[in-house]
Amino acid sequence: MGALSLRDISLLPVFAGVKQVGPWWNFKHVISPFYRLYYVESGAARVCVDDVWYELRSGQLFLIPKYACHSYECAGGMNHYYICFFDDWVGNGVPRPDKMALQVQAEPYDLALMRRFLQLNPCMELVNVDPKVYNRAVYDGATSLSHARKEMESCGILMQLFSRFVTDECLGYCLGAAAGGKFDEIVNYIHSHLDRHIPLTELADRACLTAGHFSKVFKQVMGTSPCLYMQNRRIKRAQTLLLTTNMTITQVAERVGIYSPAQFTRLFAKIAGCKPKDYRSKLLDCCY
Repeated sequence: MGALSLRDISLLPVFAGVKQVGPWWNFKHVISPFYRLYYVESGAARVCVDDVWYELRSGQLFLIPKYACHSYECAGGMNHYYICFFDDWVGNGVPRPDKMALQVQAEPYDLALMRRFLQLNPCMELVNVDPKVYNRAVYDGATSLSHARKEMESCGILMQLFSRFVTDECLGYCLGAAAGGKFDEIVNYIHSHLDRHIPLTELADRACLTAGHFSKVFKQVMGTSPCLYMQNRRIKRAQTLLLTTNMTITQVAERVGIYSPAQFTRLFAKIAGCKPKDYRSKLLDCCY
């Protein structure tokens, strides 16, 4: 098993539409469990992702990775198409979304692709203009597109647009040289087994390293310890489940490999900044 490829990624669209925004498009410190992909048709605006400001201009594609803290500013007006989607609904998703390209020049046919996607997927617009508020009714219906042909074409369009932002680094190819070429396999293994406890010695054995040496290599490559990395991945998976399913908090905790509700609540609050129940009620608008 090598580094992740696009064949391993399954994209699930949850929102899509076209929107003219103005000075009211001024939201701060937004964190979404899904990606936001924009095609700017006309006008201009600014988006800040992880403390870096990007100028959005006509003819550009822009991607906001899942869980990236971002803010919006629009002084005049901007008309843009958008698709919001998950990459880990089925499977592991992109290992390093923080390493993706965020801004690229659109291809001449990208506007036609966006329009065709909306034609195939009507009535998927965001109900509330506030990006911190979601409507779970859309999630509940997102898993059942009416026709296989429409689903195949939609997924093909979205994958084509998403591919513009993919880098070798975000897919994990840069990890291949670490731990004798096994590091990419280890990261993918973690993503595939978040529903259970993963001992450090198990990961070290897969890398043919001692536990201490493995921890050192992992931190050098990933920028954090194996324990903290797994904790963050579990809580991010839990955030997605809280917003996209009707599972109880206990069921969510067990799905991400934490079988003590108290431990899950403490870890969730530490990483997400609030308790799971508050996170769900604060970010999910169930009124529509």
